[in-house]
Amino acid sequence: MYRKEGGAFFDPIVNLAWNYTNPASPKPEELAKDMNGWALADLKDESGAITLRAGQLLDGFAQLRDDGTTSSGCWIFSGCYTEQGNQMARRDTTDPREQGIAPNWAWAWPANRRILYNRASADVAGKPGTRQADHSMERQPVDRHRRS
Repeated sequence: MYRKEGGAFFDPIVNLAWNYTNPASPKPEELAKDMNGWALADLKDESGAITLRAGQLLDGFAQLRDDGTTSSGCWIFSGCYTEQGNQMARRDTTDPREQGIAPNWAWAWPANRRILYNRASADVAGKPGTRQADHSMERQPVDRHRRS
């Protein structure tokens, strides 16, 4: 229909690649790689050194480019299936930041989770709690009689 009648975003629709082993029933790994994204051309840094070869899977969304040299099904899934394999299935018990918050999370957990938790651990006046040796938060006293 798009070829015959046209429409919004014509090129991405009519040039869609559906290169799966069985196009009627793609394997989950094929779909994950497609969503993750890959380099369509050699990617180079500012010095001209190749950082990723054409055809290689992206390590994350920071490698996506708006010049047509990369492809991804959805930027938020970039990093889910890299050259190292299925990152969605990666689980371990390490807690490199020793925060005791969420060990065993995989690729999707934000690296800046501390920012999220710090904001969530503020008292009603916006003052942050104080960190204890056991990594729990002690609330600052709130003056309930103060009026804003």
